[in-house]
Amino acid sequence: MKTILLCVLLYAYTTCNSQSLPFKPNMIDSNGLKHGEWIYYYDNDWNTLNDSINVSFYRLTNYKDSKPIGKVTDYYSDGGIQMQADSMIQENPDTYHGNLFFYSKLGRIHSVEFYNNGVMDTIKTIQIFESLIEKYQKEIPTDLDLAQTANDLAYLYRVQGNYGLAEKYYEIAKNIRENRLGKSNLLYAHSCAKLGWVYLKQSRHLDAESLFLNSLRIYENQLGKSSDRYRDVRDHLITIYKETNQDIKLKDLQY
Repeated sequence: MKTILLCVLLYAYTTCNSQSLPFKPNMIDSNGLKHGEWIYYYDNDWNTLNDSINVSFYRLTNYKDSKPIGKVTDYYSDGGIQMQADSMIQENPDTYHGNLFFYSKLGRIHSVEFYNNGVMDTIKTIQIFESLIEKYQKEIPTDLDLAQTANDLAYLYRVQGNYGLAEKYYEIAKNIRENRLGKSNLLYAHSCAKLGWVYLKQSRHLDAESLFLNSLRIYENQLGKSSDRYRDVRDHLITIYKETNQDIKLKDLQY
């Protein structure tokens, strides 16, 4: 009875004093095996924390004999869902089976992954993505969550070398971010850089150059010339100017 009361008091204290974060005793049996629901705290870079101070995310996982059972859910510090997985096969490294859904701060799914015994099924993942985007284009056609979802699907097509479909979805993301955030926003710059890279792979040098110059301007103003993003875009422009024999423009970028 005293143990139960102590847990209740600790739960009440923690939830009232640590950004309303939940508290769990994280039970281990006499054999050193995990049981019941556990909570893990993380900082903004997903480094594990030993307490609930400065928490950006937390995870709830159920165990039986130290094996995860059921769904695994990550939360933002305010209690909103950040990720939910159907099941976890093992930890360290995390290995999943079934759907992983990633949520925006507004509570909408913005990205998906589908795993078959720890191996991502790209075809199934793309099918889920496309259904989600079709739904969002009807319900929230100008929303930033749609832009993020389109961006993530474009990346899958990009790594497959399907630059035509990568272009289609990067274009959706860029247009929404331009209209909602303006031409000085970093997310808009990221979209320009990603779409520019796809154009570069298609040898569409003029289209790529225009987008890279947009990104370069924003990165220089907001991140500085020493930032990795600025340097990456600058290197892409150098590639364009070398391939198109534009020595004057090339000289302006070299320093």
